[in-house]
Amino acid sequence: AAEVRPPRVLYSTLEYLTNLLLSKRDEDFPQLYPFIRDRMRGIQQDIILQRACDSLVLELVERTCRFYIYAEHRLCGDDV
Repeated sequence: AAEVRPPRVLYSTLEYLTNLLLSKRDEDFPQLYPFIRDRMRGIQQDIILQRACDSLVLELVERTCRFYIYAEHRLCGDDV
């Protein structure tokens, strides 16, 4: 059985993913998206399993939402 990561570790994981995304060229986003989406899904699953609810978890959820909004824009273009 896999271990559930505590919120502080989840936050570090999200920081890593954000830095990875920012370090790549815009043209790389479509190839990078599935990897980041999969890891963010894992973060969300760990939050749900822990029933975690504090300011750090709220920030994790907000940043994840911002990523999905950005991804929708990048993958669909400006004419959404």
